[in-house]
Formats: sequence, structure tokens, C-alpha cells
Amino acid sequence: MVETLEFLIRQCAEHPRHGRAALYRELLRSDTFLLTLDKPLDQPQVTRVSHANETLPVWADKDPELGGVWVPVFPSRDSVTAYVSRRKLRAPKGQEFLWMGHEPGAVFSLLRGVPCFAGIKLYLDAASAVNVTWSEVQSLSEGRAPVDSPELYDMPVARLVLPKGVKLAFGTVDAGPSDRKGKLMCMPDAGHFDAADARKLVRLPL
Repeated sequence: MVETLEFLIRQCAEHPRHGRAALYRELLRSDTFLLTLDKPLDQPQVTRVSHANETLPVWADKDPELGGVWVPVFPSRDSVTAYVSRRKLRAPKGQEFLWMGHEPGAVFSLLRGVPCFAGIKLYLDAASAVNVTWSEVQSLSEGRAPVDSPELYDMPVARLVLPKGVKLAFGTVDAGPSDRKGKLMCMPDAGHFDAADARKLVRLPL
């Protein structure tokens, strides 16, 4: 199963606008791994079991723009090791980085307790990482595959006035069953636009 999950992560990273239904299904039936910082294990073969009232240290990254927390989730122990090595992470004295394995589907409900949780970043290697947002993680935590179409949000105001002279770019986007050829508008000056950003859209009446 690991090879299949790794293949799907790589495929979604290379083609961010393609459907993710197969990835979601595989996530629900595959073991996953987290990176944690803890005291060294006396015996590497020993499995440490956490209890319900125990705080679990989990490695996370802060979103540089919005400030939320993204938790890297890995398809294998080797990808955890590669992550630590690539970032040249160094553990504080008396602690070490450990991988933490979870049975299929178990990791998603666990991560819902992370403060300011933005979502998970499925990490395979430096070139292959896929963001799964908090709303998609919530569906996975309930044992359901998320709906594989963009999330649509409405503007909090009835009318939007754009600044004079602002640059606009237009294209088309599959906005789900209600609008397969929706008109996509973005403002290049607003910052970097990633193809995966088209998975969250705001309705803008023009």
C-alpha cells in the first residue's frame, strides 16, 4: 500500500488541479507517520503508546502568510528520515526526533486538536508535497473521503469595489457540478498564485 500512496502523492504534487478522489481513498486505508520530538527510546523495537490525557508532541510548520499550523504527514518511515535530513534539523539535548506510526485513518482525528490547525502537508520528498486543508482533514477524521471539488465561499460584503488601476487576470476553472466552466479572476499584485489555490474559491458577483 505504501507504494500506491507515494505514487498518488507524487501525482497530485505534479498535477495540483487534477482530482484527488484516489488519494483520499488511499489515505483512509494506509498507515501514516508523524514526526515527534521526545526522549530517546531505550529499545528501538519498543512501541510507545500514548494515553487519552497525554500531550503528544508533534512537529508542525507555521504558515508564513496566514499564521496557521501545517502538520507534515508521511507515507513511510523513510520519508520522515528524509524530511529531518533535508532540513538539517537538530534535536535539543536529551531528546531526539522519532517517527510515530498510525493505523489507517487514525491520524486525522488526532490532529484536529492542534491549535490554529490549517491542515496537513503530505510529504514524500523535496519535490512532492501536497496540502490537505483542515476541512478535508475533518471529513477524513469521520471516515469519509472529502468532496473532490473546489470549496466555494461567499463574499462577506454585498458589493466589492476594486481599487482604480488594479491589475486583473482571468481564466476558467471547474467550480464543481454547478459551474464546470466558471470564470476565474485573480489579482497578480496580491501575491503568489499556486495552481492548488483553485481548490478554494470565493464567489464574486460582477
